[in-house]
Amino acid sequence: MTSNKNHLKKGFAFFLYALPLLVAGPVVTTIGFKAIKKDGNYIFFIIGFILSITAMVLLAMAVKRILQYLFNS
Repeated sequence: MTSNKNHLKKGFAFFLYALPLLVAGPVVTTIGFKAIKKDGNYIFFIIGFILSITAMVLLAMAVKRILQYLFNS
């Protein structure tokens, strides 16, 4: 039973880690598009893209952990 609760705790932890990235990724990507238009600088766009991908991966891991908790108990 404690293993199941650990899955639930880790699932919610991944959600909490992903929440700031869900906001930061699109904001930094938008700044990156403006930087590309103004200076031809791609660094903010690349960072925003990486943040967005990381947020999606963390959300997938969170959903997987929570579903393991729900269906294994």
